[in-house]
Amino acid sequence: DALREVSLRVGGIIAGPVACAVINERLVQTGDMIESLAIERIDSDAVFLRHGQHRLRLTVSEKPARVRLAL
Repeated sequence: DALREVSLRVGGIIAGPVACAVINERLVQTGDMIESLAIERIDSDAVFLRHGQHRLRLTVSEKPARVRLAL
């Protein structure tokens, strides 16, 4: 299977009635897509993303997380 690697960095999370997160310097909210990953949920301490059957939990970090995705 062909794979591609993406880097994702959560720069911040904004809690509230409609929670938002800054991922790769882009403001996203639940339902948005970034690098073919769906933003499934945003908690006060983590962002949950989905790609097909795979789920990923990212926390705010200075360093990006590298993720390999099937094409």
